Amino acid sequence: MKILIIALVLIVMASGFVVADSVTYDVYEGWNLIAAPLVPYNSTPSSAFSGITVMNRITRFDAVSGGDVALTIYTEDEFGNILLGDGYWLSQSQDGSVTIDGIADGVPTNGVITDMCISLPGVTDGEGGWHLISNPYNHEVPVGEDGVNIKFTDGITLKTWKEAAESEWVSNNMIGFDGCLGSDLDTSYTVYASMNSLLPFHGYWLATSRSNLCMIISGTAVAE
Repeated sequence: MKILIIALVLIVMASGFVVADSVTYDVYEGWNLIAAPLVPYNSTPSSAFSGITVMNRITRFDAVSGGDVALTIYTEDEFGNILLGDGYWLSQSQDGSVTIDGIADGVPTNGVITDMCISLPGVTDGEGGWHLISNPYNHEVPVGEDGVNIKFTDGITLKTWKEAAESEWVSNNMIGFDGCLGSDLDTSYTVYASMNSLLPFHGYWLATSRSNLCMIISGTAVAE
């Protein structure tokens, strides 16, 4: 699912330019919609998100089947590893913090941060569907005017977020969740959204009306 991202990581590691980083984020009692802002060195859930218990408390969404996959001792293989670009629901019984150790922000090669491609397969035998994605960076990414910093492609045509929404490829907003406030985050390029950027360590729901798209998020766009 993350073929391009994995390839980039392997290239960086083979080139000897790996830059280690470690980040810590707060999680809150109740539900949190989180993500890995770095490529974890150890991508198994319990190792990728250290400092918290994830068994029986974390869930991912499978876009192809259109269903949730909870991490239990019976579903570890099905749940898989923590992937850059995926969002995860995490339930906590109390406030705490989680630490992620991995490759530095944006998989930098010679100091150049790469753009990230997140695949949006859609539901099998359907047209599009829901996807639980995330900001794949450890910095805030502004969507830009008309969503210019977030683009979509079907492998032939490249569109800005606004163009993709007007072509009915994707919705014109993404819905995140703030665990601290216990409320949704409405993110879009439109003037009606409460936010116009993607936050690090946050996951987002995005609906598509067309299958087999790729969302490309700019790695060099930064909030002013």
